[in-house]
Amino acid sequence: MYKIHKLLRISENIPIEEKLFSIVLSFSTSLLSIFILIGFILTPEFEFKIIPYQTTVLIILFYLIKKFYFEKVFKDFYKHVLILIGYILVDLIYFYSNGITGAANLELVLFAFVGLLFFAKISSKFIYIVFCLMNYILLYSIAKNFPEIVIPYTNDLEREADFFYSGFFVILFISLATKFFKDAYDLDREKIIKDNSELKILNEEIKLERNKSEQLAKSKSEFLARMSHEIRTPLNGILGMSESYFFTTSENEKNSSVSTIKSSSKILLSIVNDVLDFSKIESGNFELNKIPFRLDNSIKDCFQIFFSNHNLNFEKVKLHFNIDEITNEIYLGDELRIKQILLNLISNAIKFTEVGEVFLEAKKLEQDQIQINVKDTGIGIKDKSKLFQSYSQENSSISQNFGGTGLGLAISKSLVELMNGKIWVQSEFGKGSTFSFILELQKSEKINNEKNNTPTDKNLKQLSNLKVLLVEDNIVNQKVFINFAKKLSLFPALAENGKIAVEKTKLENFDIIFMDIEMPVMNGIEATEKIRSLNLKKQPFIISLSANVMNENKEECLKIGMNEFMTKPILFEELKNILLNYYNSTI
Repeated sequence: MYKIHKLLRISENIPIEEKLFSIVLSFSTSLLSIFILIGFILTPEFEFKIIPYQTTVLIILFYLIKKFYFEKVFKDFYKHVLILIGYILVDLIYFYSNGITGAANLELVLFAFVGLLFFAKISSKFIYIVFCLMNYILLYSIAKNFPEIVIPYTNDLEREADFFYSGFFVILFISLATKFFKDAYDLDREKIIKDNSELKILNEEIKLERNKSEQLAKSKSEFLARMSHEIRTPLNGILGMSESYFFTTSENEKNSSVSTIKSSSKILLSIVNDVLDFSKIESGNFELNKIPFRLDNSIKDCFQIFFSNHNLNFEKVKLHFNIDEITNEIYLGDELRIKQILLNLISNAIKFTEVGEVFLEAKKLEQDQIQINVKDTGIGIKDKSKLFQSYSQENSSISQNFGGTGLGLAISKSLVELMNGKIWVQSEFGKGSTFSFILELQKSEKINNEKNNTPTDKNLKQLSNLKVLLVEDNIVNQKVFINFAKKLSLFPALAENGKIAVEKTKLENFDIIFMDIEMPVMNGIEATEKIRSLNLKKQPFIISLSANVMNENKEECLKIGMNEFMTKPILFEELKNILLNYYNSTI
């Protein structure tokens, strides 16, 4: 079919009736012309009066239909007009070829057939059939009442030739039309079936995606509700204890209030960090740092955090571990993130174990692989399908009874996979769970022991000699920093925005500038660029103070000339270590 379409230059996108009519039209008219030519050659003595006329009319009509209709020159209205014109021309042939006893009757049948192919609507087809019948009756009546207008055949040979050519043409046309109509119908039927199958598959995929989207939206909604609860709980501790601090006169109660405020703040910071970590992982902006470290010491550090937690009842829940296989082994990897995974798994194990034990085991596998199992004898897990999914917990009762944002396992899974590892769980409801993960960690020969990496407190008194400038517009942040600085015998100068900081830097040589990023008048980025462009005897050591913790923010700060990047909230130990690192690097 494609080759025929190509030969006749017919688009494969046209409707069925156009395909078959154009093909049959071209073949039949060509063959008819050939047969007429053969007739003239074989019977030169015979005068073909009617056949040349018929042939000329039909060929002209077919050419017009093919030329104008299939090349989309005429609209549907003109297409139907062409059919009617053709019918009228055949009516003339009716009177020229002996009327009711002539071969034109066959051509009337042919045009009735052609017309039905052109009309798409059932109502149009019905009207056309009625038209053809009425036309036939009218022709018969005219010929009967006015016999003088009917031109008879001159002899039997002419009658036979007329019937032969008309009959041959009609048979050929209808046969080919039926054949091509059937082929076109089958092809289009197959295409429709295929399209329907593809549509069903597409609908199923859309339905699955819609269900996923609805489930994700529901999970996010539940997650936001949990986050609201998790954030408000430490906020309640911070705000409540802040108010109660001023109501009490007892020194012990005041210390207790401050201790609660501090612990609640750490919980709140941990929640914010989890959300930011997950956001960075989802956006693909999370980077791992590879440094030499001892995995056995990292595991001990994690357990020491829990051993030092006075709120845990170690008579009911026993904590122990076995790390004999990796003792004294040095590996290359992101120690901080491995600790984050360990702390999350151990914390969950303790949380869901009221009475029993939590046991960690680390063992070597082949090809630098380490497997770590965290096993508990807690409540176990009924449905494990949602465990490592974002924004989800096993069920809503988990959040109500045990708390948590539902991000911990999702973050742990992402971190493990970023390290080319895998994580899984085995659990039996009512008997406990075992969370396992495998990491690929290359061995390292030694740990870097640079003096700047582990600052000591012996130089704290020397920090008072440093000239420090704090560039910060927020009054609360100013108070926090100045209070921390006083504890380190530092009395920093203050600038409320970047413009003032640039002016003060021109007048005084500062050793260190703590630069906020988001400020009115002039931000920290612009201020740093201007300071770096100044012709100073000694450029200051500039440390950013930013509430933005994304990698791109850090990279931007370092790129424009800052030396260090600190994130808010500022912690005293972090500030002390940065100052000591700077001092130690200058001596």
